[in-house]
Amino acid sequence: MGELSFDELVRAGVTLFVLAALIGLLIGIVITIALIGLYRHRVGRSMRIGAGTPAKPSSRQPHAVPQNTLEIEFITPAGVTPRVARAAPVVAKARRQAWHVAAIVAGAASLQPLISAAAILVALNFNPSSKVILKSILLFGSFYLILATPVALAPTMVLKPRPRFLALAVLVLIATLCASDAMIGGSSLELWVMLAGVPTGAVLLLCARRLRAVGPIVFAAILLLLFGAAAGAVYGAVHAWDAIGPVRFVRDDLSQLRMSDAFSRYFFDEVGRLPLPEMMAAINEFVRNPTSVVRAAHPEALTTAVKLRCAGIFLAAMSFGVAAAVALPRWIARSYQARRASDQMLSIDILMVIFTIAGFVTQLAAFGWVVAAAAPAGFAGYKLFLRWCLRRRRRSAPAAEPRTLLLLRVFGFDKRTQRLLDDLGQRWRYLGPIRLIGGADLAYATLEPHEFLAFLSGRLTRAFIKDSGDLDRRLVESTALPDPDGLYRVEDFFCHDDTWRMTVSRLAGDADAVLMDLRGFTPANRGCIFEIEELIASVAVIRVVLIVDDSTDVPFLEQTIETAWRAIPSDSANAVEGPHRLRILKASSRHRRTLDTLLGLLCES
Repeated sequence: MGELSFDELVRAGVTLFVLAALIGLLIGIVITIALIGLYRHRVGRSMRIGAGTPAKPSSRQPHAVPQNTLEIEFITPAGVTPRVARAAPVVAKARRQAWHVAAIVAGAASLQPLISAAAILVALNFNPSSKVILKSILLFGSFYLILATPVALAPTMVLKPRPRFLALAVLVLIATLCASDAMIGGSSLELWVMLAGVPTGAVLLLCARRLRAVGPIVFAAILLLLFGAAAGAVYGAVHAWDAIGPVRFVRDDLSQLRMSDAFSRYFFDEVGRLPLPEMMAAINEFVRNPTSVVRAAHPEALTTAVKLRCAGIFLAAMSFGVAAAVALPRWIARSYQARRASDQMLSIDILMVIFTIAGFVTQLAAFGWVVAAAAPAGFAGYKLFLRWCLRRRRRSAPAAEPRTLLLLRVFGFDKRTQRLLDDLGQRWRYLGPIRLIGGADLAYATLEPHEFLAFLSGRLTRAFIKDSGDLDRRLVESTALPDPDGLYRVEDFFCHDDTWRMTVSRLAGDADAVLMDLRGFTPANRGCIFEIEELIASVAVIRVVLIVDDSTDVPFLEQTIETAWRAIPSDSANAVEGPHRLRILKASSRHRRTLDTLLGLLCES
């Protein structure tokens, strides 16, 4: 009685890991918010300074008198229009591809709970026979559902990556567990809370708009670091435990209880209910003199050699955690740069890493090493199956010419611009890449792993375009190729104050369609005035779509367009004879209808 068993020690280690994970989540959120805030500040500061490159004189031809007047067409999204109908095939194609990728991801993610559920049945010495075949299936299904949170979250991240849809997927899984408990009995929901509650909460929090760019990477790195520390502490304690023998509480009433019960009674029921000054005094006394509360059977066995071995175990595990935490962001950045994974695939991979670590620790505590090994084995199966399926899908997909979309906008409207980029990108990125001028307003959405690593390494300025040669190199590197899951990338071009005009001119000329978000446009937006003039001068207006709302100074916008039209150069695509029509979409409060009409206009381009 009163002795601490090995199983109890392992459970204590699991408790320590859960606490470390919760602490790591809080630390990760704080660090992520601080890093992105600093990143936005550095980007904004670099944008305001010049690269020191003298501006080249304009090579445009003299102004020409337009052969026809420009017709400005204002479009209001209303119901099913021909333009919305024109967008339907594009939307259907994007939806088919997204569902196909979601099915592949769900199938790959299901391997982990399948392998772990089978390993648990083996560990329980469950021998199915013809008489209990139904019971075997139900038991296997219960364990699968308990471990199936990644199967619910991963495909949702492909189809609807917003936090509310991810939370809805988790609620559907919880409802399924409750229905299972009601039909066959058991405590599946309680087990799910113990095994998957912490990683599920972490994933949902890290998918928030302000955290999802690099939050999962930061949390996974911190989790690996804390996992190394927790594992070192537990195994060091196990080694010391083997030396000093069983530990008992000094008080007779507590020494007769199991160690876990005695610990709970003393620290939670007694010390935890004391007034705060007395509680702090009791805890301080325990830290200074633990032998006043507990004693070991052989304290003399805790020699210097044993202490050094325990310290070595802790330092070795801690070193592994540090190495893994440092290597993870680098591996992610290299995989992304080599186009072995898209931003979507990396997010799902990190989700699987979080659940793999949590599954390994909890299954180790509950069932031992054999079952715990099923978690990393399931992750390996997920990666291999996903890569094989995506490779087959890519080989069988019909070749299609990518269509590049240039997105220009009024800076300063972070949430609105990010929503437009997310919703439009979810459809357009199956057709081609989206290019834009990088800025602090979209740091939450467009921050890429290698850019984040460059920022941490103090090399963020290398991502900025310094001259025309640097821009040519960037355009060669950004070859319009889809990632393994079929998504094209969002390519942000960071520019200094004296290089962004050159970049806008080059990107506009190369784009298949140009969308300019002029919500919030006023005479104070001098950069947008230049971009309007540049589009009118160098891009056929049939390829340009403008979007406005009640916050746009529409009379000034019309005046700016008319002034630019009267000054187009003779070599402009708009200087030829024929009708010219510039389409301006008035955004409505119905975002979905506005998005459908906008996509139809871009497809018309």
